[in-house]
Amino acid sequence: MVKVKSALSGLTIAQTVLSVNHTLTKMDGNPNFPNPPYPISELRADNDSLSQCEQAFRGGDRLAKAPRDQSLTNVRTKMTLTVGYVNAEAKGDVHKLQSSGFELAKTNTPAVVPGKVKKISCTNEPESGACHISWSGVKERSFYIVQSTYTPEDSNSWMEVDHVTAINCKAYGLTTGSWAYFRVCAVNRAGRGEWSSEAKLMVS
Repeated sequence: MVKVKSALSGLTIAQTVLSVNHTLTKMDGNPNFPNPPYPISELRADNDSLSQCEQAFRGGDRLAKAPRDQSLTNVRTKMTLTVGYVNAEAKGDVHKLQSSGFELAKTNTPAVVPGKVKKISCTNEPESGACHISWSGVKERSFYIVQSTYTPEDSNSWMEVDHVTAINCKAYGLTTGSWAYFRVCAVNRAGRGEWSSEAKLMVS
């Protein structure tokens, strides 16, 4: 469900004051949110106090620091509670949430199973019984599984060569003078993608 956030953490006090003023302007008289937990006038007073204390502190009044910090705490606490009210009242309605003046929280896009690996190729390495396998990368993958066999018609004969995040790997200990077959698939938290087409190599 789409929600909003207060988005005040990490802001300077001057930025906080501006952000809160913007939100309060949007919330004031907003029919989508008729009963906020704090009156808009109260929130404005807290924000004005924060601004005034900050100006006094910047002007050299060291005694303004404590009330400034307290005002900042008040503003952040009340705006956080107001966020909770807005989310509960809007029930995920994006238009209502946007009308509040709060920033929409980022939502995690559900993972999708990665696509099919393509353009797989293999070449012999100088070392006897070794080969280099490469393929085109796939988006949204966490890693790749590489498998090999000498009898591709037997679905149970495929053996894992490696799990890698790169788009290439090496296979060792292959039987020289034999045709070796390789395939690759991409994997992420949503599952395993389709196996690539097979690449074959006469091992030397």
